[in-house]
Amino acid sequence: MRFTRLPRFAIENPVGIMSTEWRKPDQIVQPWQFGDEATKTTCLWLQGLPLLKPSNIVSKGARHITAGGAQSPRLV
Repeated sequence: MRFTRLPRFAIENPVGIMSTEWRKPDQIVQPWQFGDEATKTTCLWLQGLPLLKPSNIVSKGARHITAGGAQSPRLV
């Protein structure tokens, strides 16, 4: 990907291959940092833009905890 000529850009994508094929993300955010009681790791690649600042931190929402201690979002 060639974005070097653009003064500003933002790419948003879930965790995946871009981190290894292109470069590490500039920031990783979660919906619960911005008012949505959910978890979904989202990567941001930024150029010429500031990092996002969490603005409305809430609960991560209902969680399911397995016998082994692993956690995941609880399905409704």
